[in-house]
Amino acid sequence: MMFFRWLVFLSGLLGAMASLQADETSAEVVLVKEKNSSYGPDLELKVGQTVRILNAERTRHVTNVKYYAQAGATPEIVVKNHHDHPGKAFDFKLDRPGLYRVQCLLHLPMRMNIRVEAVSP
Repeated sequence: MMFFRWLVFLSGLLGAMASLQADETSAEVVLVKEKNSSYGPDLELKVGQTVRILNAERTRHVTNVKYYAQAGATPEIVVKNHHDHPGKAFDFKLDRPGLYRVQCLLHLPMRMNIRVEAVSP
């Protein structure tokens, strides 16, 4: 009986370690928390990375993400009117170099910029 308990404990421990390792190696996903009506500081990321926006508040947000290929260019909508419910997250991929502007439509001062650089060969 003691051996069985030890085996169950070890399998649980190994599973937990595997999930921690997976989280540490998933540098391709960058977590942005909506907290205190803010997305946090501006970011500088690389093409191919994914941004995960998590609503860490009790307040609902509505997020738009616009992509600008260069300064003064007409923006392209990447995420339109995403309803960010408390405790929920959504992802979007940074597939081109340039500027991505994130803004909450319910709280207009709530915004951030993500500058995206091409990956060096």
